[in-house]
Amino acid sequence: MTQERNREKSQTCKNVESLKYRSFDSLTLQEIWKLKKLGILNGCGGKGCIIRPPKAIFFEASCDKHDHGYWRGGDEERRRECDDKFFYAMMRDCERLPPSLTFVWYVLWCLLYYYSVRLFGSKYFNYTNKFRMENIIATLKLLGYLIGMLLFTYLDIPQEQLAILWVLMILDFTSGVAKQWRVDPSKLTSKRAWLGVITKSASLSAILTIALIIKWLHLDTSFYLSAMIWLLIMAEGYSILQNIYAVRTGTVLPEYDVVSVILKSISNMLKEKIEKSIDNHR
Repeated sequence: MTQERNREKSQTCKNVESLKYRSFDSLTLQEIWKLKKLGILNGCGGKGCIIRPPKAIFFEASCDKHDHGYWRGGDEERRRECDDKFFYAMMRDCERLPPSLTFVWYVLWCLLYYYSVRLFGSKYFNYTNKFRMENIIATLKLLGYLIGMLLFTYLDIPQEQLAILWVLMILDFTSGVAKQWRVDPSKLTSKRAWLGVITKSASLSAILTIALIIKWLHLDTSFYLSAMIWLLIMAEGYSILQNIYAVRTGTVLPEYDVVSVILKSISNMLKEKIEKSIDNHR
């Protein structure tokens, strides 16, 4: 009796393992349900999570497909490919929605899901070469957090204004993705999305750089930084309105690189201050 049960168990394992190397779209509902019962497919959210993230039901099919890709595994390139497919699958889910603020709201969740799996999903991926990124990522995040806290404390950066700017940057990035998907989806690539993240990060880095220079010049840090951040907030707000207009109408308004103008003006002002400071020390 025991041998028979072991044979059945072994056969079941072989049957389940064979599902790993088939494409997700070829699986039957019964096979998908079997993988869900085994915990291989768990929809949206991390494995073992009792509380599901927002919009989990809406994106459940895309999340199951992503889980199947992670179960199949591979190398780091394969993981990136799996995450990129996950993002495009969610964006196709959003196509069921009318072009409105609801669409932009769901695109925001697409991005949050995507960047969550990019940053924290490595421990769930079945690496065939046993290479894992979570330790490196965890170390970098801890270092970034510590350095950030030290800089904010030392430079007296207005944190409330910076928090508003950060939220608006996220909304601008999200509405920008929604605009691109509405106007020309073929130009929406993961490389382009990461470029947007790098651009926003560069703006925040510029604030830190200018704060360091102002501190070195012994100027009123709070006045200059507050003025700069409020100007950037207005620029982000203008960009968000442009994006929402494009989502609703499908028409792209003329773009003005307000951020570059602001940074150039501040750079010129600091250049004059630095030249005066050098002259005074001679």
